This record gives sequence, C-alpha cells and structure tokens, in this order.
Amino acid sequence: VTWGVKGVSRVVSGGEGAITANMTIDLFGSLMYVSEEYELIEGIRPICQSTKLMDKDPVVRKMAEKDLLAMGFSAKEYLFKQRAASTPELQKAIDALWERIVKEEEKRARILELLSN
Repeated sequence: VTWGVKGVSRVVSGGEGAITANMTIDLFGSLMYVSEEYELIEGIRPICQSTKLMDKDPVVRKMAEKDLLAMGFSAKEYLFKQRAASTPELQKAIDALWERIVKEEEKRARILELLSN
C-alpha cells in the first residue's frame, strides 16, 4: 500500500508558471518515489536597469524606468542594494523611481479593490 502526496507552487513575481512535485510514501513512511514537473516562463528581472537611469540616451533611461516600474515591489531588494553603492545623483534617481513604484502599487491595489466589488 502506498500513499501519494502532491503539491503545487505558483510563480507570482517575475514570471509565470507552476511547479508540481509528487511523492509516493509506503506504509512505513519511507519515501519510495519523487517526481517533479515544471512549466515556467521567465519574467522581467533586474540586470543593470538602475545604472541605466542616468544614461545619456533618453530611450535607454525610459526603457530602464519602464522595466523597473513593471517589476514593482519585486525590484525593491535590487534597487536598495544598488542605491547603497551608487553616487548621490543616482541615489536621487532611484529614490524618485521608488516613489513612482509605491504610487503605482497603491493604484494597482485600488483598482483590484474596485474590480472585486
């Protein structure tokens, strides 16, 4: 006699997809079999966008801003780490962008609340 255990994890930030793990355990509690399946699509992740906020090319600056805004709160750790190692000028740009991210996320929350009513 064996029992099956199944779990699914959903990707919620920085991509799309799911990971499914299946385990088979015998009557004595010993693990007999493990399988895993995954379907993942990588999403936007920070690479060097914060350093491009000060680029001389306005198109490059806009692309960096757009990517970081799309990442939203998931970019926080990256941005704050980059901010700590940046020049004062870049720190100001990161601070301004972070304020925009916070406002966008607040707006998103209001929209979701309206849609749920």
